[in-house]
Amino acid sequence: MIIKTRAIDRVLKENPYLSTRRFGLPYIGARHDGEAFNPTVQDIANAINFYGYEVRDENIVTIPDTDLGIGNPVNYKPFPPSIEEMKKSLDSGMMYRYPYTEGADSIRQQLLDYVEQEGFVNTEPYSFNDIDEKGLCVHNITFLPSTSIAFNMIVNIISKPGDVILVTGPNYGLFTIRAERAGAEVEVINLEKEDNYLINPNKLASKIDDINESLQKVYNRRKGYIPRVVAFLNANPNNPTGKVMGEKHAELLKQIGEVCLKRGVFIIDDLVYRDICFDGNNLAKPIATIPGMFRNTISLFGLSKSYGLASLRAGFVVADEVIIRELINRIFQEMDSSPDIVGRALAGAFNATPSRKQAYDEYLTS
Repeated sequence: MIIKTRAIDRVLKENPYLSTRRFGLPYIGARHDGEAFNPTVQDIANAINFYGYEVRDENIVTIPDTDLGIGNPVNYKPFPPSIEEMKKSLDSGMMYRYPYTEGADSIRQQLLDYVEQEGFVNTEPYSFNDIDEKGLCVHNITFLPSTSIAFNMIVNIISKPGDVILVTGPNYGLFTIRAERAGAEVEVINLEKEDNYLINPNKLASKIDDINESLQKVYNRRKGYIPRVVAFLNANPNNPTGKVMGEKHAELLKQIGEVCLKRGVFIIDDLVYRDICFDGNNLAKPIATIPGMFRNTISLFGLSKSYGLASLRAGFVVADEVIIRELINRIFQEMDSSPDIVGRALAGAFNATPSRKQAYDEYLTS
């Protein structure tokens, strides 16, 4: 008999970070290709490691501590219509069924009604029989346990090793780390005082062009794929600045969309903070509501920030069918399906009914 190392020792040798207990946040992770994070992303990773681990030490159980390793949204009661929808699901007697990978069409239809009410329109629709007058259908939507999981999958779908995801600075640090863990590179375009800390379309265009030109020079002698900027992450409202680009900024958003469209760069439109704007008349305007922009935009919505349901982990994606098809493939391959009750909660918060509008106004006014 050939004697080999113990199985558990083999795991420890290949993953030495597992030899130490962690308190607070788990290990931040590393790039799948084994390369180092770029310096900016590494700084973010170090900060998250510090606040999530060093500050919350092994004495946390016995000695009260200030845990800075969380990011909990405002402490507010869950959105009542979402709770009602989840209760209906539990009382339906149908919980024994496995959900469809893409989610129930009835749920996706409610989400579709909501985004169309908010102005989503596809001016280059497919010719399938179920496409509606807005150029959309339920196959433009799927839901997952959180927009974070959705973002991870999206990065894997749209990028190859060496491709660049462009983010604003400052930004939500975990998304930068997730992009690099997936094998993409992250570049930062700084928000500046002279632009009122909003994206300047001319600077965005120059940044994309400069990155693409530099990658072309590096890879011009190699056969095969030349990396490029594949996506711009547009957090609207922005985390952490709180800047909102709403209807008052429609022309600015159109220019941002055109810059990316002309350069073959997807916009990942992160709208998760949209409903907690102080100015209810200037909610963040989704770029997919601008004619001609839908097929180049991947929109993210969720329950965590505005609806008091961060612990549920619920988000949905609106995008071209091609993106949604592959998202559904990845969901099936990696997690089989999303919990049906997550979809029910989303449908409670995002639908086009008058009762939802009344509950929404009452809930968010306070």
